[in-house]
Amino acid sequence: MAARRKIAAEQFNAGAMRARPSIAGEQHEAMPSPALEMQARLAQQLDGEGRWHPLATLGFVVATCGGFWTVAAWGVSRLIAH
Repeated sequence: MAARRKIAAEQFNAGAMRARPSIAGEQHEAMPSPALEMQARLAQQLDGEGRWHPLATLGFVVATCGGFWTVAAWGVSRLIAH
């Protein structure tokens, strides 16, 4: 009987320690997002440097997506052939 009470108490305490989502509003201040802060710092440091030319971006997308679909089509053709 005592073991059941102990287990029940542990389960209750574990549930009480869970984080509860809250919405910023009148009662709570909004917390700054670490991800947005990091993006802002990176944007300041790069300041336009390191950007790819739009044609290079297009070439990268076409090559990677084209390669994926080529491998996918080859794999499907191998499955159908056997």
